[in-house]
Amino acid sequence: MTQPVLLIRGSLRTGQGSLSDRESRAGDGFCAFPNLVTDATAGAYTIPTDAIARGGYQRNGGAGDRVDTLPTGAVIDAAFTDWAIGETRVMMVSNIGTSNKLTVTSAASGATASGHTAVLLKTHVFVLITKTAAATYTFNCL
Repeated sequence: MTQPVLLIRGSLRTGQGSLSDRESRAGDGFCAFPNLVTDATAGAYTIPTDAIARGGYQRNGGAGDRVDTLPTGAVIDAAFTDWAIGETRVMMVSNIGTSNKLTVTSAASGATASGHTAVLLKTHVFVLITKTAAATYTFNCL
């Protein structure tokens, strides 16, 4: 049986030669150095692909519950032309605002959120993002 492979492209490269340039393999565990994309927009917002690329999305959008939408599968495909079907990437979503919760919701097409999609105040979730077909992604919130 084939084990799934977790790929964290770019995040293991430091330019110092101290970390491996190879892709992560099944059994390597979780290793990443996220670089947060922070947003303070009041109200609903679409999570940018830059947050996926950097591995971290931190939301500080004022009072009240918020619902942030995933980018569509087509938008993700355009931003990540090297993302192969079956590959998984990791992103952390953090809620540091003054709202009760931040809810990550599915896009209109091609990006489906599941799992623990409500990020409570002053907490975070890890999101496993898997490409399942062309312009089609699952976001499993842990």
